[in-house]
Amino acid sequence: MELIYEYQNRKIAVVFSVNLCFLMLSFCGFSIMLFLICFFYLHYV
Repeated sequence: MELIYEYQNRKIAVVFSVNLCFLMLSFCGFSIMLFLICFFYLHYV
């Protein structure tokens, strides 16, 4: 019983860290995209 519980906890931790990583990556990508759009907009106006 305890083994199954430990396995579930580990699975939850892995899923959580993967989601966190994905969130950080998408946030970084969004920031870079926004920066590039602003840069080109200011450059060509």
